[in-house]
Amino acid sequence: MLPSVIALCRKHSNWFAIIALNLLLGWTLIVWIVCLIWSFINKSQQTIIIQNEKTISKDKNE
Repeated sequence: MLPSVIALCRKHSNWFAIIALNLLLGWTLIVWIVCLIWSFINKSQQTIIIQNEKTISKDKNE
C-alpha cells in the first residue's frame, strides 16, 4: 500500500492506476517495486499563469 499512499500524497496524475495495480498485483514483489518507482515518477503538467497588469496613468495637469 506504500506506493498508493505516495502517489496520493504527491498528487500523481495516474494515482488511480497505481492504486488499482497495487491492490490487484501488489502481492508480487516485482509489481510492487514497479508501482513504487512509478509513484515517484510524475510527468505532471505545469500550469504557468501570466498575469498582465495594465496601469493607466492619468496626468493630474490635464
